[in-house]
Amino acid sequence: MLTTYTLNPSNGWDVMSSISINPLDSKIWIVGSVSMSEGRIEILDQDFALIRSKNIDSSAHYLQVVFDEVGNAYTITGVELLKVSPELLVIRRNSEII
Repeated sequence: MLTTYTLNPSNGWDVMSSISINPLDSKIWIVGSVSMSEGRIEILDQDFALIRSKNIDSSAHYLQVVFDEVGNAYTITGVELLKVSPELLVIRRNSEII
């Protein structure tokens, strides 16, 4: 059976550009943007149910997402790198500690 997921839409411009599975907990991460100044991350379970989502101020949309050995995510725009916890807390942005 094929399962589909409709992005949790905003009132703006929604673009999702990357999907990846966190190897630590098998949750599905989708990254992109909801406007020219706001990125978006959505986390789904294996049944495509939305677990949590977060909009994050950004200069461009997030292009890709990868994970480290403890489940933190790293996502990048053309000018910015973010480290994000599994709970969607921004841990680090470029060289600035949050």
